Amino acid sequence: MKKTEYTTFSFDEHAKKCDVDDFLKQMLRTVKGEPIEQEQISLIIEVISGSLSIDQSDALLDLACGNGSLASLLFNECSSYKGIDISAYLIEIARSNFQISDSIAFEASPADVYVKNESQPERFTKVNCFGSLQYLTNEEVSIVLCNLFTRFSNVEKVFLGNMPDKNSYLSFYKDREPTETELNDNNTAIGKWRTKSELGRLANEAGWQVEFTAMPADFYAKHYRFNAVLTR
Repeated sequence: MKKTEYTTFSFDEHAKKCDVDDFLKQMLRTVKGEPIEQEQISLIIEVISGSLSIDQSDALLDLACGNGSLASLLFNECSSYKGIDISAYLIEIARSNFQISDSIAFEASPADVYVKNESQPERFTKVNCFGSLQYLTNEEVSIVLCNLFTRFSNVEKVFLGNMPDKNSYLSFYKDREPTETELNDNNTAIGKWRTKSELGRLANEAGWQVEFTAMPADFYAKHYRFNAVLTR
């Protein structure tokens, strides 16, 4: 296959072109441009909740939460929730539609900046980052994971979900071959492709133990994605 040029991508710019209430398209939870079915959303929620063992005592931190539509399905499972996203536009959508009680909060901030500045990091017990870590550079991932380990001392588990597996990129790019530069670029629509060993190294260097898992067999993107559960 011939290697081709590629374009970069901004979720913020993309979301602004979507209808204000089209939450799935804003977050690219689509197949061939159409929103994924509710069964797939339910599957994602089951994986996040089960991987983190979320219960009613948990204070959940959600990094790169987007418009909050996915997270809203977790609100009843935990005692409190805070979502962080770099896009002020998406955070405003989240606040307008999903900030339904005092136990739920959203904040516009890059993840690596937020983890260094949160004033009460010890209040959180679980951390979710689903389908988003690939939009951070290795340096930003290292900052996030190191600060979660040192500053967020009561966090028991971190779930890093739905990350593109570099060893399986040919399952995604069937019509063309991406360059190494594209695979390593966190500013594309799919983000930076990593191997499990690369992510494992970043997590271990930050102090975390890592267990890799896969999405369920009926998940639409299972063939080129993987998850990681971090524990102390």
